Amino acid sequence: MNLSFGEKILFLRKKKNISQKALAHMLGISASNLTNYEKDRYEPGFKTLIKMAEIFEVTTDFLLKDSSIEQK
Repeated sequence: MNLSFGEKILFLRKKKNISQKALAHMLGISASNLTNYEKDRYEPGFKTLIKMAEIFEVTTDFLLKDSSIEQK
């Protein structure tokens, strides 16, 4: 199942059991910005993207490229 960037962020955030507010704080952004990323309205800058990859323990390529997530 291919997911959009926003869907991946939402999936990974829920998988790690991190609230939107907590993730926004870790990234140094507002919760409303994170909502916009998760709804594919906007895309983050490079620094935020790198922080996301580190938090979720995935590559930036995984976040940016068409790829699927195996749900177990």
